[in-house]
Amino acid sequence: MIRRYLVGATLARTGDELSGPALLLLGMTAGPHAGAA
Repeated sequence: MIRRYLVGATLARTGDELSGPALLLLGMTAGPHAGAA
């Protein structure tokens, strides 16, 4: 049971940490200034 909790917590933490860079890259490619990047 504890292993299941640790796997879920690790996945949640990883997703939380990677959401910032993913949103930054999405904004760079989807905006009107995409050519400048």
